[in-house]
Amino acid sequence: MQHLQEVSDFKYKYSDHIYGFCDFEVYSTPDRDQVVIYLHDPEPRALGAAHLQPHKVVNAFYREVLFRHLTPASRLSWYYVAQPEDCLPIHLEGLPGGYTDGHVDRMDQVESDLAVLLSIPASAIPVARR
Repeated sequence: MQHLQEVSDFKYKYSDHIYGFCDFEVYSTPDRDQVVIYLHDPEPRALGAAHLQPHKVVNAFYREVLFRHLTPASRLSWYYVAQPEDCLPIHLEGLPGGYTDGHVDRMDQVESDLAVLLSIPASAIPVARR
């Protein structure tokens, strides 16, 4: 995998008058068949926004940045990074190739371990290392 792009302070619309900010890192194989996206823990000024509605963050990043790097054959893997050593997979329900339809309508389409992260102390969470 090669480092494709890093986006700091990506701004996304959380609600009508509230915006959130997140950092992303994108990695891919040279042919871009496999693309891995890391959503880093939101900035304190937007704390809770990505946790509460991660589909808004995913949609915005896909539409505004990520689609430029993809091919029709790209398969995407999304991860939420709470701390540098903690990496939780984000599963996008019902979308072939990980995220090829370009939009997730509802929160329940994004299955994630973020709820676990919010309710259980970090030391008790099983962690996948990247």
